[in-house]
Amino acid sequence: MDCSFLPLDKIFGLHLIASLSVRDLISKYSSNVSIKWPNDIYIKDRKVAGILVENTMRKNALQWTVIGTGINVFQDQFSKNLQACCMQKNTNSILELDYLVFELHQQILSNYEKLLMGQFKRLLEEYNECLFRRFQRVNLLDKSSETVTGIVQGVDGEGKMLLQVGDSVFRLNYGDYTWKLI
Repeated sequence: MDCSFLPLDKIFGLHLIASLSVRDLISKYSSNVSIKWPNDIYIKDRKVAGILVENTMRKNALQWTVIGTGINVFQDQFSKNLQACCMQKNTNSILELDYLVFELHQQILSNYEKLLMGQFKRLLEEYNECLFRRFQRVNLLDKSSETVTGIVQGVDGEGKMLLQVGDSVFRLNYGDYTWKLI
């Protein structure tokens, strides 16, 4: 897909497309599906999918993007330290992998069309509406392994989490913090 129309200040739109597309697909078969910032998909408190978006820039312009998605469709056994699940155990439907791939492709095209039509703000609103633990108290670990506790307010257009700590709201970069799920 051509993303040359996308200005650099809207590059998070590619994360929005990927995350919302996978979330929308899984939501057709399961309830309580959310996006854990920046791009993991959860059913309740368990990870069902992960998304990786890699961008290459050249001369202050987006050169290309690779989006990788891993969805636990049938795998139902995970190591004890992983809080993971699979789609099949969370639905009453019989899942067919080929059809899921087709449906995901349709979701990506639909969300891409929204971005192409200038609906970045709408996509960001949709992302925030299904944000994991939004308006809840969370613990994050910074790079020095110090715990930061605050209330998730949302994610801004640059992909930074808005975390309220006391009376202040901080904009957090993803690479600087990890979730400390209890």
